[in-house]
Amino acid sequence: MPLTELLDLYFAVALVGGSEKTRNLYALTLSRLGETVAGIPTVEHLTDEWIGRHASRRLAAGLSRHTVAGEMRKLLALWRFAARRRLVQDWPEVKEIRAPVRVPRGWTRDELRALWNACDFATPVGDCPGHVWWRALIACLFDSGERIGAMLSVRWEWFRPRADDPS
Repeated sequence: MPLTELLDLYFAVALVGGSEKTRNLYALTLSRLGETVAGIPTVEHLTDEWIGRHASRRLAAGLSRHTVAGEMRKLLALWRFAARRRLVQDWPEVKEIRAPVRVPRGWTRDELRALWNACDFATPVGDCPGHVWWRALIACLFDSGERIGAMLSVRWEWFRPRADDPS
């Protein structure tokens, strides 16, 4: 069975409601595994040797340990799913790659000041002056700590004025 078919089954059963972004990341991982196996990856490639060889090849290509660890997590999740379904006999024994924990870093005062000042040169966003739009976005990100992707996905129809709001 090609791993793309296994991925479809995995999403239908184990990742119900999974996002399109997640599906695309899994598909990209399978494509990269295809480069390792020099063909279409199948459930027969779900072995310690193939997954280890794939991780070693990706690390040798200069990818970060975080990237390779993410690919391995996806491949091992598919492998465990296939083993539970008895599509493969063996369970994975290959160890996941450990990546160093990244320490979050915030903006320094100088970086924040430079970012704020750069807003003066921003072009308009729709009908809103650029400096107003960008400063509002940066202030919301700074005050809330929210991720940029989540902040940009917010829709006006999601907002409801509070009962005590005079506007």
